[in-house]
Amino acid sequence: MKVFSIVCSFILISLSSSQLRGQSFWFGPQGGVGIVTQQGSGFSNQAAFAGHVGFFMETYSEEELPGALYASLGLHQRGGGLRSFRTFDNLFVPSISFIYNNVSLQVGIKKFANTHFYYKVGIRGEYTAFTNLDEASGSFSSPNFPINEYVVPVTAGISGGAGYQYNIADLYGVAIEFSIHPDFFNQYRSPEIPNVINPVTNTLITVPARQIRNTSIELTLSMRFLRKVIYY
Repeated sequence: MKVFSIVCSFILISLSSSQLRGQSFWFGPQGGVGIVTQQGSGFSNQAAFAGHVGFFMETYSEEELPGALYASLGLHQRGGGLRSFRTFDNLFVPSISFIYNNVSLQVGIKKFANTHFYYKVGIRGEYTAFTNLDEASGSFSSPNFPINEYVVPVTAGISGGAGYQYNIADLYGVAIEFSIHPDFFNQYRSPEIPNVINPVTNTLITVPARQIRNTSIELTLSMRFLRKVIYY
């Protein structure tokens, strides 16, 4: 986490100093949809649909450099889900999504293949603002479902992606991007919990220890605006 903090600080200082010195930079809102999954021990689930929204900044140069520094801040949904199923007593349970709404700060480097196509890599730090774990199960609950008590609120990971950007005019444009976001650290960590009543069979079971990490795939649309400083 110390390395992440140092790199974040360096890139954020570079971006903010560009603004303070009156230099040009790109900025704008962004949002999109994604598929989220979770991997780890003691729990198995499937992918779920999710969304994200945020804001970005990116360095700009008149010299058409081959790359740029960027930073983004937004709310990204992580998690996973379960497909619909029937219990032993024939109770139908609809599909369930376990969603963690994370405030995500990402910083990194963007490289241009040409004037339109680019690829990027960065690192992320995330904080879980809220979840839907209390409401996700609806009328059906299971001791195997995750609960807020064992959510790890701070996590981090790496992000990589590629995209296409198009300038509609000199001062604004759009970009569409495909990216993947695996986490380094667990989003959820719980110990072994013995003597739990299974609501389906009404017997005592032991819930195994669980360590769960997020991986997300996102499709993002960005509106790009150029703050351009002209010197006379």
